Amino acid sequence: MISSSFPEPKSALIIDFYKDIDILTVSQNLDIIGCYENDGSQNFTKIIVDNNAIGVHNITFADFNLDGSTDIAGALFKRSAFVIYENIPKRKFNKINISNDKIGM
Repeated sequence: MISSSFPEPKSALIIDFYKDIDILTVSQNLDIIGCYENDGSQNFTKIIVDNNAIGVHNITFADFNLDGSTDIAGALFKRSAFVIYENIPKRKFNKINISNDKIGM
């Protein structure tokens, strides 16, 4: 366990340019998407991606904009939204609404 006060780990991924393994976290109860960034020596920094991800469900990750960094995508069921969190420099994510259509939710 990395932290008892942060969402449970969901997946391991590479979120930064250092190519070490970071951890993606999700809490459906707290409506939080976050991650732990690994500094390469197994020291982790907690990063909040979205602390208002109401009804977060079915998250995944890939380099959606082909810039070399890992982005996060997910469905927010209570908002009927599909979103992408674009990974931008300095441990920040830019939330992009893809759809507010209930079809496919």
